[in-house]
Amino acid sequence: FFPYLRHERTLARPWVRPGTPGLEHRIGGLVKDYLTGNISYAPANHEQMVRVLKTIGYVVKREGSFDAGLEAEAEFLTDVVGIDSAAFVLRDASGLSSSNLITPRALTILIRHIRSSALLDALQPGISVAGESGSLRNRLTDLTGRVSAKTGSIRHVASLSGIVRTDDGREVAFSILANNTGTTGSRVTAAIDDVVRALAQP
Repeated sequence: FFPYLRHERTLARPWVRPGTPGLEHRIGGLVKDYLTGNISYAPANHEQMVRVLKTIGYVVKREGSFDAGLEAEAEFLTDVVGIDSAAFVLRDASGLSSSNLITPRALTILIRHIRSSALLDALQPGISVAGESGSLRNRLTDLTGRVSAKTGSIRHVASLSGIVRTDDGREVAFSILANNTGTTGSRVTAAIDDVVRALAQP
């Protein structure tokens, strides 16, 4: 089973229940192998991400190039999702370029869109659940099952973006991005989790 293998036509990935023994995969702000999901810094893995981007360019723009792929992604964010073009900058296929930029508001709009679209089924396997699976298995355990989100981390950066179910049953989309805070990663993570707890209040 290869959780990161994409369907050649739809680019969707196969689904498996998060936490299935033997099929766990790592997520977060790291480069992941395109088939297994394991952390990989191999040049071949980056090249695969570039190929996926070029495939998107070919399918959407009829041009299998890096620039066409980025243009297709940008048009999806602006024309389909409704994000202001000034709210993001796309520079690479892996998402690790320091030139990539996006606002928390833009991510929140994207999360709301995904939550109400057919994309959710394809993306759900890669989303961690507080106290249950993935990188949130041991985080926010006081909100077990109520937070579904993606973590992100790289040097001097920490983030958490997703959905929290409030005490009165509402679903709130959120995105918290911390960059160059000048404090330890554990303190930043604790502060992010406290913000999520505050959002869970009615």
